[in-house]
Formats: sequence, C-alpha cells, structure tokens
Amino acid sequence: MKQTVFYIVMCWIFATFSLQLNAQNDTTGLMQNRMAIVYGSGFIPGASLRPNALFASIPKLGLVYERRISKKFGVSLMSDVELISYTVNEREADEFEREGAWSTCVLANLHVGNALVIFGGVGYEMEASKDQALARIGFQYMFFPGSNWDISPIGWADLKEENSAYVFGINVGRSF
Repeated sequence: MKQTVFYIVMCWIFATFSLQLNAQNDTTGLMQNRMAIVYGSGFIPGASLRPNALFASIPKLGLVYERRISKKFGVSLMSDVELISYTVNEREADEFEREGAWSTCVLANLHVGNALVIFGGVGYEMEASKDQALARIGFQYMFFPGSNWDISPIGWADLKEENSAYVFGINVGRSF
C-alpha cells in the first residue's frame, strides 16, 4: 500500500510541476515529450551472484518519460527494475538477498548543447527486504539516427543509505 501511494504522489507531483512550468515557457517548434526504454547493468559494491565473486553485473530494465520545458531544461520520471535476485555482503555478518528491486525517480534535466543531458533528482527504491529513499545523478549523450528517434549511452549513480548502485547502459527513445 505504501508503495502504491508513493507512486501516485510522485506521478501527481511530476504532472503538476511539468504542466505549470510548460505554461510559463514558449516551446514553439520543440518536441516536448520523449519516451525511452533503458537497458543497463548495475554495479553494486558487495553484490555477488555466486560465492567469492569480486563483483556482479545486475541487469536493469526501465522506462523514462521526459517533458521538455524549454530548449535547455526538462523534467522526467524514470522507473527501473532489477531483473535478477542476488546476494549483498556489506560486511561478513550482514549478508542479505535482494529480489525484485524497483525504483522510481523524479529528475530535473539540463540539456547541454544538442546531445548531452545531465540529470539529477530524488526517488524511492522498493524491494522485498528493504525500501529506501535515493538520490540519482547521471548523464546521457544522444545520437539521432532518424526522425524523432534517439539512441544514447547512459550512466547514473543511485546514492542510498545502503548499497548504492552505479549503472551504465543504452537508452532508445522517441520524441513527440
């Protein structure tokens, strides 16, 4: 129940913020909306898929919706899920299993030039053993292979109280 209420509140805040900022700016000729799918690998210090592994690459799949406010600024909602279960060993005595971690963030985007996007914001991660707040900062560099389509390498850091994650992946989106 707590997760559903959080998700609804985040969507409401995002929609309200986006509509109010858009009303204040003239965005004539700018594609204002963008949807993207993200696939990446997360690296979590102390995570392992098998005993005595140095690190684990955790596959993540996500969706991003961005609303452009102006040529330089946008706001976005980003949700992603970890596709496998794994063990985290932060300290010898503190070993726990992570399963089905899902995170949602509201982000502010700064478009530097035509291709580079720097983003940051806050969100929440919901997982079977522990839910926690997070701060997300990251970047992407967009290439435009066709009309209204883009493909970009993307990277971000989820900074949390426990088991922060560093993710690198690929993002394929369409503006409309």
